[in-house]
Amino acid sequence: MTQDEIYEMAHQAGVKNEFNYDFRLSIEAFAKLIAAKEREACAKMVEDYMKETAIMEARGCLASVAYDIRARG
Repeated sequence: MTQDEIYEMAHQAGVKNEFNYDFRLSIEAFAKLIAAKEREACAKMVEDYMKETAIMEARGCLASVAYDIRARG
């Protein structure tokens, strides 16, 4: 996410502020925490699928997908 995207989403969510420097840092940090939490949830879901399949090639592929999701952070 870019800073502009973060600010636009905050605006769409109804955040009203002059966006002073400290507030911008807080919004950016909050957005990064949310994104990290969502990435981890997605990676865990992929790992759950991985545990449910008996096909070894599929397990390797799904493990790679989970790794790639986490690497985006």
